[in-house]
Amino acid sequence: MAHISNDLIGSWIVLLGFIAHVTSQCVSNTITLGYGTVQTTSKDSQYQLGDIFYRECSARSDRQYVGWCPDPHDTDPRIQINFPEVTALHAIVFQTTFTQCDQTTDYRMKAFLETFDLDFVLPGDQTGTLVSYAKNLLALDSHSSERKAEFAEPLVTKTLLITPKSHNIYPCFRVKFLGCNAENLCPQGWCLNGGKCAGNEYCACAPGFLGNRCNETANDVKQYNYDFLEIKDGVLSTPDASFDVVGDVTLERTPARRDDHHNHGHSSCHFNSQQGHHSYCQYNGHNSNHNGGSNHNGGGSSHGSHNNPVSTGHCMSNLHNNHHGFTTSLNAHFHHGHHGHCHLYSNGGHLHQHQGASLSYNTQTNQLEFHVSTPTRKWTVQIQINLNFGVTHQISTSWHPQTGAHVTVNNNHVGSCGLGRPHATPHNQVVDLRLGDGHINIAVNVNINMSLSALNMFPAPTCQLQQAGISGPYTLAAPPATQPTQPIMTTTPAPATTATTTTAGATTQTTTLPPVTATTTHAPTTSTATTPTTTVLKGPACYEYSWQPSIGSVQTQTRCAPGEVCVLYNDPKGYTAKCMKKDLCDAGKTLAPGSCWECCDSYLCNDHCSASSTATCADKPACQTMIATGYDVCSDTKMAVDICSKTCKIC
Repeated sequence: MAHISNDLIGSWIVLLGFIAHVTSQCVSNTITLGYGTVQTTSKDSQYQLGDIFYRECSARSDRQYVGWCPDPHDTDPRIQINFPEVTALHAIVFQTTFTQCDQTTDYRMKAFLETFDLDFVLPGDQTGTLVSYAKNLLALDSHSSERKAEFAEPLVTKTLLITPKSHNIYPCFRVKFLGCNAENLCPQGWCLNGGKCAGNEYCACAPGFLGNRCNETANDVKQYNYDFLEIKDGVLSTPDASFDVVGDVTLERTPARRDDHHNHGHSSCHFNSQQGHHSYCQYNGHNSNHNGGSNHNGGGSSHGSHNNPVSTGHCMSNLHNNHHGFTTSLNAHFHHGHHGHCHLYSNGGHLHQHQGASLSYNTQTNQLEFHVSTPTRKWTVQIQINLNFGVTHQISTSWHPQTGAHVTVNNNHVGSCGLGRPHATPHNQVVDLRLGDGHINIAVNVNINMSLSALNMFPAPTCQLQQAGISGPYTLAAPPATQPTQPIMTTTPAPATTATTTTAGATTQTTTLPPVTATTTHAPTTSTATTPTTTVLKGPACYEYSWQPSIGSVQTQTRCAPGEVCVLYNDPKGYTAKCMKKDLCDAGKTLAPGSCWECCDSYLCNDHCSASSTATCADKPACQTMIATGYDVCSDTKMAVDICSKTCKIC
C-alpha cells in the first residue's frame, strides 16, 4: 500500500512538473519602444521628439515641461504606437508634462489630457484595420500627476491608436506601456501549424488554418444554410434546421433584380406585427442536418415560447470564453409602414442576465445594434446608419471572445467592439433563437413590416474564415471609420532611459478598463472618473504679470477665455504678459511702437518675443470727438482699434 502511495506521489510530481513546463506566465513589465515605434500627427514646437515617453519625476531637466502636446492647429491629433512584437498590454500609464511632480493635488491650471478613444489592430490582421476598444476613457484629471489605466484582461495587439477627446487647456501627456510578449499567454506548444499566440489560449493562424489552436482547415468548417424553403403546418423548413412559426409570417419568393446586388432570388420570410401582436420564427432544430458540434451545444431551462426546451444546435448558442466564435449573414428588407425598434434575430444577447446574441434596427433613430453576451462579458456595437425602405440590405455580424464583435452592411465595415465589458453578475439564462422578434413585448407604437432572407451561419469569426480562404455569403471586412484619415507624420525616437517606478511624492491614480473607474491611491481626495463626450473649448494658459524689468521674471499663470490669446509686450514701464482678445492683440502688434509685441495661442507661449514694430502709437483725431460725446469707445472693439488705440491701451 505504501508503495502505491509513493507511486501516486511520484505521478503527481511529474504531472505538476509537466504543467509548470507547458504553461507560461505573462509578467507585466515596461515595454521598450525603439526608434520609430511611436508616431504622432503633430507636436507643439515647445516640445522635443521623444518627450512623449514616461520619465521619473525626480529626474533633472533644464526645462519646466517635458512631454507631448499636439500643434495648436492640429484639429485631429492622434498617437500611434507600433509595438515591436505582438504584445499583451496590461496597462497604460499617463503622466502630466511638468518635470517635478507637484505636491499639490490641484492641477487645474496645467495642460493635460483628460479623456481619449482607444483603437487597435487585431492580432494576425495583416491589413492594419483599426477596431475600437472603447471611447472616452479616462487618462488624467486635476487631482493626479500620474494615472495607470489597467485592462481587466490583456489587450493583445501590435498597433495601438490613442485619439485625444477632451483636455484641460491642451491634450498634453507622457506615457508608458506595461505588458508582455503575447506568446506568454499560451501554454508551450499550444499553437499549431505555424500559429502565433494572440490571447489566452488563442492563436493567430497562418494562411489556410483556423480555430483557437490553428488545428482546423477549410474542410473542417461547415456552413449552416438557413435559406427558407417552405412553411407547412406551422413549421418553417431550411436545409439545416427548422423553425416554429408564430403569428403573421408568410413565405414569398423574391426574384433577383438587376439593380439589387444583395438579392439573388432567395425566398424571404415576411413578418407583420401590429399593435403588440407578435410574429416570429423560433428555432427548434428538428429535422436538421447538423448537430452543432461539441463546441457549440448548450443547455439550460427554457425562457422562450410554449415552454419548449431551448434548442441549442446553432453557432450562437452556449457562448463562453473559449468559444470558437461565429459569423452570420442575412438580407433585410424594410417595407413602408415599418415603424420602430425591431429585432432581426435574437437568442438573448440584449436581455438582462442572458447569454446569446442579438441584432436589431430602429427605423425611428436609424440605429443598428449588435449585442453579444457570454456568462461573464458583453460586447455592444451601435451604429447610426440609414437602412432605406424598399431596398434589400446585406448585414453580416461576427464575434469571437478574443477578436470582438463586428458588423458590416452592404460590403462596408460599419462598427466594432474589440473587448467586452464584464458583467456585475453571471448571465447564464438562455432563450431560443428567434427571427423577427427579440423575446420582449412589442410596444403599441412599433409596427413590424419587414422581410428576411438568405440566413447563413459559420462556426468561426469572419477574420478566421478569410485567413483560411473560405468564401461565403458573408461580407468581407473593409477598413472602418477608425482607420486614420491622414498619415501619422512625426516619428518619435526611443527614450534614453525607461522608468519602471513612480517616485514618492507623485500623486498617482489607477483606472481599470473596462469599466472606466478611478481609484485614488495617494491623493488626499477621492475623485470619480467622468467621460465627457465633447471637447471643452477653453483659451490657452498664459503667463500673467505687468511692467516687469525682464521677460519671465514672474511665473504667475492664468487661463484665457475662449477667443483670447497670450500677449507679451513692453512699454516704457516694462514688460507685460496677459490674455487679450485676438483681434485686439493683432491690432496692437501692428500699432505698437515698442521693441516687443507677441501674440500666440499655444501653452505658455508668451515667454519670448519674436517680432517687433516701429509704428507710432497714437489716437486718430476722431477719438477725442467720440469721447466728448460720451460714447464708451474702449468697449467697442472696432472703434478702439481703429481710432483710439493709445487711449484704449491697445498699444
